[in-house]
Amino acid sequence: MPLGERWNWVSRLVVPVVSVPLKPEVGKLFQLDPVGNLHPDGALAPGVDPFGRTTGLSDLAYVGLVGPKELPKVAGGRLILAAGPTFIFPTASEDILGQGKWQAGPSFAAGLITKHWRMGLFPQQWWSFAGDGHRRSVSQMNLQYFLYYAPTPNWDIGMSPNMFVNWNAPSGNELTFPVGLGVHRTFNIGKLPVSIGIEAYYSAIHPNDLPGSRWGFRLYLMPLVPAPWGNLARELRALQ
Repeated sequence: MPLGERWNWVSRLVVPVVSVPLKPEVGKLFQLDPVGNLHPDGALAPGVDPFGRTTGLSDLAYVGLVGPKELPKVAGGRLILAAGPTFIFPTASEDILGQGKWQAGPSFAAGLITKHWRMGLFPQQWWSFAGDGHRRSVSQMNLQYFLYYAPTPNWDIGMSPNMFVNWNAPSGNELTFPVGLGVHRTFNIGKLPVSIGIEAYYSAIHPNDLPGSRWGFRLYLMPLVPAPWGNLARELRALQ
């Protein structure tokens, strides 16, 4: 959305529905971080079988970024810069599907777009400040990095995995760092451009003593819908 003549406001709300191979009864003994890794949050009683299946809503995440409308020219391309707050809300339908904490922190986006290359970083840091007193405090970072090469306007080859850091984890278990590769193609359905793609990732660095993701796969289906804000802005100026 436009903020005046010089700035844009970009909002992103993530509504995750997840499924984990554990019973809901052992919920507060585990927590699910924003990238889907399970972390022990307590100790199981002897003889308890935790394995089962729990599916439902996880914690909602929101980020609001403000950046300039006119992107600076750099190295034959355009530089993207934006910053703002990010939040995680304890909305999980079962204890095991979230972290039980209200969280907030800073976020930043920087990228470079040229004729054939798209690259950049999108880090988000959260600290817990309220929530369930029986759950552990949280300090964590999710850094999405992206690198794509576009040989033609309709094809992209590259990756956009999420690196995750749990600052409170035991030594050697803080970092999950995936690398991967994928391909995207843009085509038209009628007059509507649609991008489809698939990517696969392997966590080259991952926690040694904790459960977590080793392989990941993503399937993209993204309709490129024109923003309505241009027409709205023109109507507001006409009223003025």
